[in-house]
Amino acid sequence: MGTRERRRRTVRRAQGALAALAAVLGVSLLAGAVLSRGAEVERATGALSWTVREGVEQRLARSRALAGARVRAEGSDGTIALTGAVRDELQRERALGIAAQTAGVKEVQDGLRVDAALAAPTVRDDGDVARDVAQKLSVESALDASAKQGWLYGWRVEGDGWALDVEVDDGDVLLEGVVLLQPHIHAFVLAAREVPGVRSVRSELELRPNPAPAPPFDQ
Repeated sequence: MGTRERRRRTVRRAQGALAALAAVLGVSLLAGAVLSRGAEVERATGALSWTVREGVEQRLARSRALAGARVRAEGSDGTIALTGAVRDELQRERALGIAAQTAGVKEVQDGLRVDAALAAPTVRDDGDVARDVAQKLSVESALDASAKQGWLYGWRVEGDGWALDVEVDDGDVLLEGVVLLQPHIHAFVLAAREVPGVRSVRSELELRPNPAPAPPFDQ
């Protein structure tokens, strides 16, 4: 990709992020959402606090070396078990290494199986991959969302009170935008990872903070 094209894509991403923020600020919160106290704190501050299991799966999703693998993490209290299928021993070692190096992990249990028939990552047009990721996220969000193309290699997924952009570069997916709940971020990353042609998924999604309460009215 040339320098000029990179600059164009950077400008488009910035424009998309600004548009997403503007759309989100003008839409009400998801009606009827029931939040735990912990979720309320996250929403109020915009902070993300991953569980150890989620942290492992986020790091696995970002690894290009695991493209095509189907690996999930289970467990808690610092003990993580990896389950699913990898294409070869190299992928097994990489997955175990990533899990072991994740903050909070004390022990990694190997429940992976090697499946030589597991398809190697397919090479697809980035625009097609972005479209398929966006459409998958819009369907699986269960939040009455819509997907539409924003630029050549990018699509937007937008729902009631949230919006995110999907950009793909050589099979690497970048998710940017503002969502309502932290579980949505994790679910979006895992769903995007399953789309054919995706080599890695990196999330820069943020939580939409609750608006500050209005000052009391002095009579």
